[in-house]
Parts: sequence; structure tokens; C-alpha cells
Amino acid sequence: MKEAEQTTIKDIVQTQLLICAPTDSILTATRKMAAQRCSSILILDNDQVLGIWTEKDALKHDFSKMKSSQTAISEVMSSPVKAVPDTLSLEEVSSEFRKDGFRHYLVEDALGQRLGIISQTDVVLKYSLEYYLVPRNISSVILAGIPILDFDHPLADAIISNARAQSRRLNY
Repeated sequence: MKEAEQTTIKDIVQTQLLICAPTDSILTATRKMAAQRCSSILILDNDQVLGIWTEKDALKHDFSKMKSSQTAISEVMSSPVKAVPDTLSLEEVSSEFRKDGFRHYLVEDALGQRLGIISQTDVVLKYSLEYYLVPRNISSVILAGIPILDFDHPLADAIISNARAQSRRLNY
């Protein structure tokens, strides 16, 4: 049996849930993420999951607007947050990621209790190397259109340029 079929997401789920309130600012949420080296944060209100903010959301956010870092996270979070059962195999959750286009799932046990978060990156890192050693067309992995700016451009220009380039790329 292949490793992806034997391993369930319960075996690799990130159990340390990083959370914030819907009224917290983007700055507060991203500082928490950076401090914990975490790619996502759940937005909770009275123990209800309202949404999620991820590194990808941060890349899409327009930080060039005045005081945008003070925007309430609830205004920019992704919602809804999809939950998956902890019994899914890596292969099954990979299929879910491809089908839904999501990059993070909340993982729940049979009773609906939150166990943690699983990201597409967690799954990719767990698969054995052989899984990825398949012939591919070179055009499927080349990143065309990498933005280049002069060193004296404001950081906001770099963020906007990077976000535009990211939105044109396919998710692999």
C-alpha cells in the first residue's frame, strides 16, 4: 500500500491552532502568524470559526492603502472554512484540495471537535519524494513574468506587483 493511502491527516495535523478575534487588525493577526511561524490563523467569535487568514490572503491584500494594516481581519478573511474528518488519507485530502481549490482545512474528529489545521504544504511535505518524480512538461513548472522593480520603489509597489503576478499563476 502506498504511503499516502496508509497515513491519515490525523497523523500530521497541526494541533496548535492559532486564533484571533474578528475585531483584531490585519497587523495583529500577521504578527501572531509570524511569531508562531504559522501560515494561517483562524478567526473565532464565541468559539465559532468565522474564517481564516492565510499567507496567500496576505499576498493578495493591497497594503498600499492608508492604514490598511489596521483593517479588521473579519473584513478580509476567507470564509467559510471547510472542515474535513481526521480519518481522510493524504491521498483523499490531496484530492479535496485539488477539487475545492482550498489550501487549508480545519480537521475535526468524529464528534466534530476541532483537532487542528492541515495545509496543502503539510501534505506535500509528508508524501515521499518518489510521488513527485514524475515526468512533467517544463512549461508547467517555469514561473514566467516574475516582477522586477528598481530598488528605490516603495514596498507597497513590490507587494502589489507580487500579488498581481501571484494571481496570474496556477496553483500547483
